[in-house]
Amino acid sequence: MRASATSALYLDEVVVPEGNLLPGAAGLKGPLSCLTQARYGIAWGAIGSRSAAS
Repeated sequence: MRASATSALYLDEVVVPEGNLLPGAAGLKGPLSCLTQARYGIAWGAIGSRSAAS
């Protein structure tokens, strides 16, 4: 987080057309659920690089 540029993002009064909504997603659960799957790849990548370094 220290090396990445971060800032606040406010989306006040934004209207998303119904055709652009993610199916079955409520709130941020849908878009952020991909991070749960990405954590496995990150963890295994770290384990693999550690194993290759020794």
